[in-house]
Amino acid sequence: MSDPNAYVAESNKVTYSTTASTAVKYASGTVFTNAPITITTTSTDANNGIAAFTQSEKKNKAIQIRGYVDSKLVFKTTDGSVITKIAISGSSINTTYLKADVGAIANSAWTGSSNKVEISIIKSTIQINTITVTTASADAITAPTFSVAEGTYYEAQTVTITNPNSSGKVYYTTN
Repeated sequence: MSDPNAYVAESNKVTYSTTASTAVKYASGTVFTNAPITITTTSTDANNGIAAFTQSEKKNKAIQIRGYVDSKLVFKTTDGSVITKIAISGSSINTTYLKADVGAIANSAWTGSSNKVEISIIKSTIQINTITVTTASADAITAPTFSVAEGTYYEAQTVTITNPNSSGKVYYTTN
């Protein structure tokens, strides 16, 4: 699911030349489906929200999706699976610009374990080139994540262990 064109309905696309800056803006509530994921747009600003850009030089395929402040992309599964990762490439894809309702965003990706994830744009504009959504069976267990990389350290480190599973416990030792 890394082709942004999968999320842009054919009837809503607009073609523009390399020098133009117009795009199709999607109303709050627009739903894009690429089974088993649906993405719904929401926005408090009718003039901004989510927009898709295409170029005739790219054979009318979406080359970029932009999200403006106070808009959201809501990812949901339709088959009972859970979303474990949403990798987004583009510009301004970090915690300064994005906030998730569950899980965590780091290094241009959301990680966690949920069948619904709301990613809010909290500052300025983000530019999305690709979105890759990874899902797993609802019964699957995802490994915990650690705030410090594996390795040898010569000074004390504070480590945060994050459990991406909605249920279950993480056990650890300090030796």
